[in-house]
Amino acid sequence: MEKTFGWKIIEKYNDSDGLEKYPSTGNLKLDFSNGDKIVVSETSKRKAESLIRDFLEFCDGNLKFENFKLEIGPNVKVYCPHHITFYDFSILTQHFCNEVKKSWGVFKSGRLNYYSYSDEKTVHNIVGQTTDGQKFSIYTLDDLYNGQYLKLNQELKVKKFDWKIIS
Repeated sequence: MEKTFGWKIIEKYNDSDGLEKYPSTGNLKLDFSNGDKIVVSETSKRKAESLIRDFLEFCDGNLKFENFKLEIGPNVKVYCPHHITFYDFSILTQHFCNEVKKSWGVFKSGRLNYYSYSDEKTVHNIVGQTTDGQKFSIYTLDDLYNGQYLKLNQELKVKKFDWKIIS
């Protein structure tokens, strides 16, 4: 509608509407139900609790604050409930990243480990990397309930993550 009617309703990011979906060379399917889902953030316990409560007001899942476990150290680690959906985990990661730049979503399972964070150049992309070096994006406007996969793209610029934080 913005392009058709010339409206200025979408915030611009470096002359872009921020809605671009990154191209991919393939999809890496994942079984999101089996694995640990952790948000790591360089923030305070109080801020992390506030972000979780904010998220619970707009998330799709049947989640309660009590289902999240916080571990405080040099970073705050938010251990998400096992039943959190791929969609809700992606949105929670994005929510933390929008408020605290040094935040990451981490998924760990026996078959696949990855970290991700909200891409600063676009509005709806999360980017990340698997432990075996595959770079990917997740477009949060896709159907993340049925399409549980990482969109592979080795051309993406991805920040490094220190896996020792999770150990």
